[in-house]
Amino acid sequence: MYKIIGANNAEYGPVSAEQLRQWINEGRVNAETLAQAAGETGWKPISSYAEFAGVFTPKPPLSTPPPVGKFPPTFAAGASSIGGREAVLSEVSGPGVGLIVVGALGIVYGAIGIVGVMFQSALAGLNGMNNMNFPGQNPELLRFVQMSQGVFGLVFAVIHLALGGLVIYGGIKMKSLENYSLCMIASIIAIIPCISPCCCVGIPLGIWAVVVLNKPEVKAHFS
Repeated sequence: MYKIIGANNAEYGPVSAEQLRQWINEGRVNAETLAQAAGETGWKPISSYAEFAGVFTPKPPLSTPPPVGKFPPTFAAGASSIGGREAVLSEVSGPGVGLIVVGALGIVYGAIGIVGVMFQSALAGLNGMNNMNFPGQNPELLRFVQMSQGVFGLVFAVIHLALGGLVIYGGIKMKSLENYSLCMIASIIAIIPCISPCCCVGIPLGIWAVVVLNKPEVKAHFS
């Protein structure tokens, strides 16, 4: 049988060793709690009794803690995110430059188209004046057809200019991992025939950009 002195300096007991073990498990008694066995006159820490020494032996950790100065596994992965971003930036650089090239070619194509429409309009005006002297031709109808062709060519050229600028902007954003939606739109525009600023170059480069953008590790690094 044992007596103990509680945290409030009150004396409890006598109680059995089994009861003390229960109090220890409940956290009511710790290794420094003063105890006295039956027949003794002095008080000493309960952990000094052989039958209770093993109760206070520290339990082994459930898992091995990380070495001092090292990141736990979950943070170790995060610590390498900087290197991961650098790898993704390198991966999107090629298709990003490709989109910029496609857009630039589209702008050049659009500018040439506008110049061509203006030149054709000037020639059409001269030809119209000359053809007015030939019988059997309707000069008004001829002028309307020429004007329609000029308007259509001008609109087509302006569309190429606008789409070229959009694809260039998408390529720039792709190289810096910004605005995922815009980058995907620019890549798709580069692929679509008759809409792409430059079909022969835009289709393969646009497909390349779409494939890269769909990679999970690339998506994860877009801001």
